[in-house]
Amino acid sequence: MLCLVLCCGIQGQAQYYSEDFSGQWQRSKAYTLAMLDSLAKDELDYRPTAEVMSLREEFNHLMNNFGFLQYYVTGEKANELTDYLRNNPPKSKQELREALIYAFDYVGSLAEKYSDEQMQQAVPFFKEEVQMHRLGVFLLMRNHVTHHRGRISLMLRMLGHQPPKYVGW
Repeated sequence: MLCLVLCCGIQGQAQYYSEDFSGQWQRSKAYTLAMLDSLAKDELDYRPTAEVMSLREEFNHLMNNFGFLQYYVTGEKANELTDYLRNNPPKSKQELREALIYAFDYVGSLAEKYSDEQMQQAVPFFKEEVQMHRLGVFLLMRNHVTHHRGRISLMLRMLGHQPPKYVGW
C-alpha cells in the first residue's frame, strides 16, 4: 500500500510540475526582466569582488546555461538559442533584455513541445551518477535561475536598489 501511495504521489507531482511549468516560467522571466530593468546601463559591469561574475555576466550565464542544458532535453548540441546568442552577443542593456526574452521564450516553447509522458522519460545527463528525466532538466533550469537571481538581488542591494517584489508562484 505504501509503495502505491508513494508512486502515485510522485506521478501526480510530475504531472503537476509539467502542467504548471509554463506559468511559473513566464513569471520567472518577468521577475528576471524586472531585476534587469531596475539597473542603470552603467551598472551592468558592477561586481562586488573580483571572484564573482558581474551583473552582465550573471544574466549572460543564465542564457548560456539554458542553451547548455537544453541538450539534455533534446539530445541536440546545436540549437536556436545558442545560435542566437553566438550571432547576437548582447552589448547594451536593451540587447541584453531582448536576449533574455528570447532565451526564456525558447525554453518555454521547448517545454510545451513535450507531453507529460515524454517529460518523465529518462535522459542522459552530464553527471552519470545522477538519474535525470526531461522534466528534471527543466526544473534544474528553473532552480538555476533562482540561484542566480539571488546573487543579482544581493548586488542590486549593494548598489542601493530595492529588488523588485518577489513573485515565486
